[in-house]
Amino acid sequence: MRSANASDSSEDSSDSSDSTTGSASPAGPDGPDAPTDAAPRAVTLDFWSTLFGDEPGTETGRTRLRLEGLAAALAAVEPAIGDEELAAAHATAGSRHMRLHAEGRDVPFEAQLTAFLEHLRPGLAATLDARTRAALEHAYAHPGLAAPPVPLAPDLPGVLGALRARGYRLAVISNTGRTPGRVLRQVMERAGVLDHFDVLTFSDEAELAKPATAIFTGTLAALGVAPAAAVHVGDLPRYDIAGAHRAGMAAILVGDRPRIHPELAGPPGPPDPAETPDAQIATLADLLAALDALAERLNWRVGTTSRGHAD
Repeated sequence: MRSANASDSSEDSSDSSDSTTGSASPAGPDGPDAPTDAAPRAVTLDFWSTLFGDEPGTETGRTRLRLEGLAAALAAVEPAIGDEELAAAHATAGSRHMRLHAEGRDVPFEAQLTAFLEHLRPGLAATLDARTRAALEHAYAHPGLAAPPVPLAPDLPGVLGALRARGYRLAVISNTGRTPGRVLRQVMERAGVLDHFDVLTFSDEAELAKPATAIFTGTLAALGVAPAAAVHVGDLPRYDIAGAHRAGMAAILVGDRPRIHPELAGPPGPPDPAETPDAQIATLADLLAALDALAERLNWRVGTTSRGHAD
């Protein structure tokens, strides 16, 4: 299992770093049901609200823990900062970070923390010693482990294992908020699913975010799979479905989150045809059946796979 530097793709290269990625080794054992005449295939999955999600009250608890930890770390250097000021800077930094994602961009976790500190007190970040900075980084990221999300499928390891047994290569393509990719890896490891994945692409590490085409194509390059032979699974039409379609992939929508959270559905106006999924499922427990039906529709056979970029 490896990390993909999605910015190695030729698209959106202005946002990229200069590391390179190679092809990943083929994923999973060739079980009795593994295809023998299919083109190489991959399934990429979102993390939040697809693989993992919050139980009621978890996100609120994470925010409380983060603000308490930040207050404690700052007490010695900025004792005048109050709870309301911390909460306001936390909210402002979060909103601005989400706007970066809407533009297909992201920044490393350390830069996100610096932005929060600048919202709190301009110039504060530059005055902190290494010990205080380390305490703040821990306070900002650690709530993701203290109040972690939980697997959304009743038997997530079983679902992922079944995908690998069918010969699918697996990757995560996920935007990250205040909880960085390095913490999400630990969440996955604790849940027993980390080793099922060949490539992990988190936006704070790639410095790209969905819906940017390059975060999808860079991940597929690391897997060694062409977009026409890959499916992305996620919960947001604007970020997951349209982003995957524009990269030349098929896309499956999980749940109905935009209806529950309309602010995530994108700007008002006519619906974007690229946001229409190729299939929709209630949970990942339905994924194998949906993939089987989709593979038949797309005729995934060597020499005949023809899915192109969505209009």
